[in-house]
Amino acid sequence: MLFFSCSTKLDGKIYIRFKEKDMPVDIQQIWTQFTCNYCKGLRNKPKIFIFEIRMIHEVAFESTQFRAPTYSLTYDTPPEADILVIYNKTTDETHGKLMNKLGKHMRKYGQREDIITLVSCIPSNNFRPMIISTLTKKFYFTPSEYRGHHYNLYEIEKELTYILQQMKVSVDSAQEKVKEKKKIKKRFSFLFRPNGNSNDEQEKESEERHSRETETRGLTLPATHDSNDNFRFTYSG
Repeated sequence: MLFFSCSTKLDGKIYIRFKEKDMPVDIQQIWTQFTCNYCKGLRNKPKIFIFEIRMIHEVAFESTQFRAPTYSLTYDTPPEADILVIYNKTTDETHGKLMNKLGKHMRKYGQREDIITLVSCIPSNNFRPMIISTLTKKFYFTPSEYRGHHYNLYEIEKELTYILQQMKVSVDSAQEKVKEKKKIKKRFSFLFRPNGNSNDEQEKESEERHSRETETRGLTLPATHDSNDNFRFTYSG
């Protein structure tokens, strides 16, 4: 891929420095030097030429005249396949914007769209670039196994997968918090003992308390009983 950015007074020509002189050269003569007649190693390989030319007019033209450019026969279709020529006329205000916007589109849409689509969708205050293409296949700047609508589905799948992962993280975090609360509650359960204990628990606590009191006083239980089924307590000591 070759990129040319320059200013010229002649439509369809650019100036090239040769032996300390600026020589006008037809742009057609530039890309024809890379055909299979001159470069056999480039046969069946994509060859891309981008020309961003700032036109210099000695006489001021109205803006409406500049919006409808006419291209000379210099821009004939290349005689062989796999050549793409992009020619963009600019002004002082718009010069350089083509490549800037093309770079932004490449980073944002390069995995989905080919170069012709990326160039065609660049808005222009004057007119769109002229595109001459004999490419037999679409040319992409960024390698990807998904293109077009397939890439859109791939992006949607990635977004849904990310959302599901975030939901899983939130659920796991909530479950961990619940487990931690249960551990804390179990550890300090004696501080939160309910008032409504069962009768069995109350009786058990009463017996244990009574047993401790009798041991302290030296009282021995259980007491023997006589034939009248009356309890008789025996004191020791």
